[in-house]
Amino acid sequence: MNMNETMSDTADTAVAKVRPMMDKLSTMASQAADKAYDMKGQAKEWMGSKTEEMTARQKEMVEQASKYISANPFKALAMAVLAALVVGRLMK
Repeated sequence: MNMNETMSDTADTAVAKVRPMMDKLSTMASQAADKAYDMKGQAKEWMGSKTEEMTARQKEMVEQASKYISANPFKALAMAVLAALVVGRLMK
């Protein structure tokens, strides 16, 4: 056996030992990518539903505030003036 054959055999042996580990790492990386993709979809769905909920809640609050202001215009004005005074003091 000459030097080239010995080196070739050594390289083949090393590749044979490393290949199963590389295959396992490749499989694990693929599974992690799939899981991340699924989680992205779930997060997108969750954010979409929360956005709808928040929009509905915002509309409800604006409607309630409008009704309150219409029913109590002077009280609402007094609260607005008071809030402006407090904010003005805090900003000094």
